[in-house]
Amino acid sequence: MPALTVEPKAAQAMVMAFLRSCNYTPMRTSELSKALGVHSSCIRRAGLSLAAKGRLRAELVPGRGKGEYLFTLQQLDLFEDHKEPPNLWQRIKGFFK
Repeated sequence: MPALTVEPKAAQAMVMAFLRSCNYTPMRTSELSKALGVHSSCIRRAGLSLAAKGRLRAELVPGRGKGEYLFTLQQLDLFEDHKEPPNLWQRIKGFFK
């Protein structure tokens, strides 16, 4: 399956969600690219953008091409990390918006 190129906001959301789902485990650019099926340059740009905002920590490590980054998710707001899924009533209301 070829790697996808996605919008920057979507790539950032995917990286954040995947790192959260992996229990805040630090991951390299290539690992995230393979797991998400997104081109490594998209992952690198998304990760560096999130690092500039202070949401991730990016460390340059030896790797292929321009080098790889090791992305580590910073501790975020507890309410952001543990959002409750919408209940049935909220999902029904969402259909009529």
